Amino acid sequence: MVKSRVTNVARAGLSVGLLLPTLCVAALHDSLTEDDLFGGIPTVVSATRLEQKLNAVPAAVTLIDRRMIEASGAVNIADLFKLVPGFQSYQVNANVFGVTAHGQGDAHPGRLEVTIDGRSVYQPALSSVDWSALGVSLDDIKYIEVVRGSNVATQGSNAFLGAINIITYAPLDQAGSSLRATLGALGTQEYALRHNDRIGNFNFRLGLNYHKNQGTGIGTIEGTTTQLPIEDGAEISQLNLTGLYTPTLTDSIGVQLGFGDGTVGVGSSKHPEDYRPREVNSNYQDLSWNRLVSPQQQLKLQATHSRNAYNNENKILLSDLLRREISAFAGAPQSFIEGFIASATGGELDQLVDEGEETGVTERYDLELQLTQEWNPRLRLVAGIGLRHDRFSSFNNLGHGRTVSSNSQRLFTNLEWQFIPDWTANLGAMLEQNQALGARLSPRAGVNWQLNAQQTLRASIGRAYRMPSLAEEQLFAALILPSNGQVLDINTYTAERLSPERVDALELGYMIQAEAINSVFDLKAYLEEVSDGMAEQWVYGVGSGPDSRWESTIIPATDAEQIALQLVNNATWRTKGFEAQWKLQPWDHTWFFFGYAYADAQGQYDRRSIKPEDRFKDLSVRVPTHGVSLLASHRFGAGIEASAAFYRQTAVDWHQGDENVGPYNRVDGRLAKKFQLGQLQGVLELILQSFTAPYTEFELNNVVDTRGFVRLKLDFL
Repeated sequence: MVKSRVTNVARAGLSVGLLLPTLCVAALHDSLTEDDLFGGIPTVVSATRLEQKLNAVPAAVTLIDRRMIEASGAVNIADLFKLVPGFQSYQVNANVFGVTAHGQGDAHPGRLEVTIDGRSVYQPALSSVDWSALGVSLDDIKYIEVVRGSNVATQGSNAFLGAINIITYAPLDQAGSSLRATLGALGTQEYALRHNDRIGNFNFRLGLNYHKNQGTGIGTIEGTTTQLPIEDGAEISQLNLTGLYTPTLTDSIGVQLGFGDGTVGVGSSKHPEDYRPREVNSNYQDLSWNRLVSPQQQLKLQATHSRNAYNNENKILLSDLLRREISAFAGAPQSFIEGFIASATGGELDQLVDEGEETGVTERYDLELQLTQEWNPRLRLVAGIGLRHDRFSSFNNLGHGRTVSSNSQRLFTNLEWQFIPDWTANLGAMLEQNQALGARLSPRAGVNWQLNAQQTLRASIGRAYRMPSLAEEQLFAALILPSNGQVLDINTYTAERLSPERVDALELGYMIQAEAINSVFDLKAYLEEVSDGMAEQWVYGVGSGPDSRWESTIIPATDAEQIALQLVNNATWRTKGFEAQWKLQPWDHTWFFFGYAYADAQGQYDRRSIKPEDRFKDLSVRVPTHGVSLLASHRFGAGIEASAAFYRQTAVDWHQGDENVGPYNRVDGRLAKKFQLGQLQGVLELILQSFTAPYTEFELNNVVDTRGFVRLKLDFL
């Protein structure tokens, strides 16, 4: 039955693909210039896959351009999203980051799609994005489009509450070579080398990145003042190649290759004894073909492959493990303890057991065909078909050594229709077919009314689904004896087939442009209702598990103990609020960006805790009520530029973090001096982050203190 449905979807997709040509996104991205970004209303692509001005898209979009990237003083990509209204960016620890939209985040937030030049970097193994393994650096980024709201109709299941599309420099955008070095806090050493060249009709950019820091180096045991050293540093090396081959005036072939290798310290700062390095080896390949069929018709075919291998191995002698576990049941009778040891060891007391939670290999293959048709300036259509194959293996997260896989297919389309002067409608949808769960349709309808040359009103409504990731579908995280497969203890598992999460969203927006001060102001009001949200609930007693593996669990437990967590669809929440962003340049050498977000959330899920006060989890506390960002930059002349950023976020209780992480105010500053020596151009920067006062993110022990950096960039023309 599933095979029949898959075949029908594929046939339907092929028919749509042959009949409905679409827009070539890459060529449009490359045409965006800095004048577009600060000279009137810019154009974006990510909201609908059509090039549209911001006042014509059916969603709120934030554009982080190159000037904002530099002025922010960010030293990692994740920090840039502190600027975006309604988005939260936080450090899980010194080198692990989380980015989410409208809260509800954890150590690995998974309701946000992130793409680089259209290539998804979402990791099925983590059900999230690994910001340390993107394969690009800040210097590679030309600009970023952020869709602030569900964008499943355009970008698929992962764009459940928002989407980020990072656009990198094309080989034709730059010339010569460049070198950037950053030194500073946490023992940071970072180097990036770029070289642009061409061989015949093939233009390419070669990049080499190296990043190392020592982390904070210390953690505090929860509930005590005892501090222990932790290994939360990182050392990562990356190599990437971006190429563009133009055999004809109507054809271009793009290629992107990347390789990465390194280690990142992972763990919880309130459990410093559990910190350990996580090795990561990653690679990706992306091949795209763009064809200009006619001035009204374009075609794009894109094929991608990515592989990430994680090794978080932490082997411990079984005898040591048992002593540790038995100490937790000090009141048990001696006969019980002896029986426990006998049943647990199987006669092999000193075998090694792996406690590492983030070990595994994830691999993704993706193929997408996209076409466009423009019948006239008032009627355009984009449509296409995509195929995806995911693979995942992890002994400690699946409960076995086999590789599991999943196939999915998707159809997408968006019609832009200016049905009467000053009124533009966008009708879009994504049909996704999942091997295990069948098909789901995620539609969105929007209308924009241009009141006059400066003002626009917009409204959109949609329903979207997020399919469970491969890791979420197959999860069985447990301690298992390698000698005989005996389950020692179960941490988290998925017992029943999960359903897709669902969001119903309504958005109203207003945009006004003031050319006299190069100003664009956008206001958004929204309502999001999420149902069937995935969350964890406690499971009690032996014999309540998914299969015989649970029956044989040998870590002692009673029916009165919470012995495992089960992933189920039991969360529902409702978020309403408004967001504002204002970008203006009142003087030639001075510009500002302001963002504000207000969110009112209500919701809960049943944790099935034996403690009545802990049974129902209040989800309203997992969304910060207020968020503020302000970025200002001024050029003084003589190549001197200064900028400052201010961020404020009210209290939030992140899942897997701490309940009492309070509000914070953060101020960053940057001073830069540009210089030129013959054919050599350079920029010397001094960056200070959080220089007013330290604050905490995600966990109480995860302190962000004042950090200073010196950054030097040299361009060899």
